[in-house]
Amino acid sequence: MNISSVNYNNSNYKQNNIHRIKQNVSFSGVKPAIKNQQAKECAKGLAEILLLPLLVPLALFLGLFNRKNDSIDSSMKMIAGEYMNHLGRIEFFQTEVERINRILDKHSVNDEYSQFAKDALAFLQARFEAFNDSEERLEPFEDENMEIKRNWLIFIDAINESAKAAISKNYKDIDKLNKNIQLAREMMQK
Repeated sequence: MNISSVNYNNSNYKQNNIHRIKQNVSFSGVKPAIKNQQAKECAKGLAEILLLPLLVPLALFLGLFNRKNDSIDSSMKMIAGEYMNHLGRIEFFQTEVERINRILDKHSVNDEYSQFAKDALAFLQARFEAFNDSEERLEPFEDENMEIKRNWLIFIDAINESAKAAISKNYKDIDKLNKNIQLAREMMQK
């Protein structure tokens, strides 16, 4: 409440006396505005507290989904690095392939993309075991200009994105993914 002191002079002509009176004056329009603001803040805090039990499961679900995608990303990076720069650790390669396959087996929603990812990983694993030299392992990814890098990246990206699409209900870049899968299948046929 906003209170201020006001001094004023009151004169009475009959008694010819001048009195000085001190009164407190309040402005009643401010008091409800302050209460309304406090009520709004209280209601906002209460709404946040009531919504918290509803939002926690959603946050946990989204967190688990992101962890699966992150797990697929990290495994694919390890697989790609080990495939190109193999230092004699075939167990490491197999472990990462099995890790992705377990995620796909447990959380797959779209079997077509899951099956492609598994087939492509099996293709990489077979070539990894058959050839010790990285140049021999990368032969299927050569194009007419003997350039490997672009095709290799398309192949790895197709596996990675198809694994993510297999566990996702709403994958967005389906057309691009289907095109990359078609190119990857052609490379596997070489």
